[in-house]
Amino acid sequence: MIPVDTQGKPVYNEIRHSDNRSEQYCSYILDRISPDNFFAITGNRVDSHFTLPKIIWFKQHFTKIYKKTKYIIQSKDSIRSRLTGVHGVTDYSDASLTCAFNFKKKMWAKDMLCELGLDVNKFPQIRASHELAGTVSADVAHITGLKEGISVYLGGGDTACSTRGAGIVAKGKAQLCVGSSAWISVLEEKPLVDHKRRLQNFYGLDGYLCNVCGTVQSAAITVGVGSGLFQNYESGAQMISFSHSIEPNNETYTRYKKQYEKFCRLYHPFRDLCYIMKHT
Repeated sequence: MIPVDTQGKPVYNEIRHSDNRSEQYCSYILDRISPDNFFAITGNRVDSHFTLPKIIWFKQHFTKIYKKTKYIIQSKDSIRSRLTGVHGVTDYSDASLTCAFNFKKKMWAKDMLCELGLDVNKFPQIRASHELAGTVSADVAHITGLKEGISVYLGGGDTACSTRGAGIVAKGKAQLCVGSSAWISVLEEKPLVDHKRRLQNFYGLDGYLCNVCGTVQSAAITVGVGSGLFQNYESGAQMISFSHSIEPNNETYTRYKKQYEKFCRLYHPFRDLCYIMKHT
């Protein structure tokens, strides 16, 4: 998240997704909104990696700067704003993963934000990722060497963009991405309600289909987990059959669960993948 002024200039340093300084404000949120209600509104659980707790941290620690903040936006929004001079806009994919977004109403969760003491007017306008945001301004063209007037589109969040880039455009299709973090993402018509609140739900680039995502924040750990789980299986069919059999009291599951909890602040066990496979 990046708080900016009326000219789109940052008034405080960006707080990255992996920054956990807002951990204590997850409890602040849950003291006011139950976990089930929060998930029902946003399609996601409360977590310090998401934007909402970071905004509360920012407001509590830098009240004067918060009051001067015009918009709270994401990284790609800041870059686009600098290119075009058009401020205060984001897309559905990023908005729906802030945990400040009402998934059913496709708008900022005004009532919830008011309950948490936040000003909904500081949240940007939401538009589809493919919409034209503006053009490269004359000043930016002079500084960068880019041609003035080049079209600049809204863009989207990383997982939503990689899903489309992988050719996943229809309901029921999925992609598996392994990098510095790793995830499997399935496109569906609506959020997948996971009673244990392990999955993430956020809109795709068009603002209609929903990405249902299970993720691990340190993908390197999946190498060890995968090796341990699948070393005795020769085919994909055997692996999928095994994944369907994993239960919370399974000795293998328990052993690798401890590894995830130790090394990942976010716990999305391999069972998340199994859950998606069973329900899509």
